[in-house]
Amino acid sequence: MIIYELSIDGNNATQLEFPLQEEQDKFLLLAEEKITNFLSVKEEWEEFMVLKKEPKIDMDFYDIMDIGVYIVNQRVYELLLPLLDETVEILKLRSDDSDYYLLNITHTTDCLDKENSEYTALPGGQIMEYDFLCIDPQKITCPIFRIPELPYTVLITEQIIELFYLNQLKGLHLTDAEYVTSDI
Repeated sequence: MIIYELSIDGNNATQLEFPLQEEQDKFLLLAEEKITNFLSVKEEWEEFMVLKKEPKIDMDFYDIMDIGVYIVNQRVYELLLPLLDETVEILKLRSDDSDYYLLNITHTTDCLDKENSEYTALPGGQIMEYDFLCIDPQKITCPIFRIPELPYTVLITEQIIELFYLNQLKGLHLTDAEYVTSDI
């Protein structure tokens, strides 16, 4: 099984932005306090307004404000919905051109095989850099997830990659240099 690091195609991707400063401030507060700490935001979620920045190229995957939070369009939402479990909240956003959904990963998946991986970590266990990560696929319950040792990195399985290619989706950046693998 190959596990890829989710990365957006920065060369061609249109970014989404918050046109209303008040909503951007509310979102950033939610992101800082909850989303980046893997906590649910369903109770306080508002359908924030997002708009495409120039150039206005239609994409299927977006990131928002470079904070490791990803947004998908209606098409990807419909494709992903049957694959996701309770570890991912799907939160609706407003826009003038399409429906968008923020993916909030509310749990980390403890699936790193530390003995067979090669990495440098901080004293608390957070990985600073890695050469090779061995992931135990039997512990993966959802094709989009985070691990405790890389809390700001979203990982995706081959299932998402197949979905990407079969449906000719746009917005992901995939290279051989950006994956973590498992030989288990």
